[in-house]
Amino acid sequence: MVWDFVWVVIPLAAIFGSFATKWHRTDVEFRLRRNSDDKVMQDLRDSVHRLEARVTNLERAVTTAEADRKYAL
Repeated sequence: MVWDFVWVVIPLAAIFGSFATKWHRTDVEFRLRRNSDDKVMQDLRDSVHRLEARVTNLERAVTTAEADRKYAL
């Protein structure tokens, strides 16, 4: 009688273990992807801020040079 129960429990334990392993792997991959996406987004924000600062400096340099040329004539 006990052995009949064991033959039912073993496959159920294997199925449950398979689902638990798959869920854990998916959860870990999701967390890694989310952390990676956050880092990538922060890098992109930093790049955009640096480029905006460079454009501002270039606009200032161009307008100053044009104003100097206008008054020099």
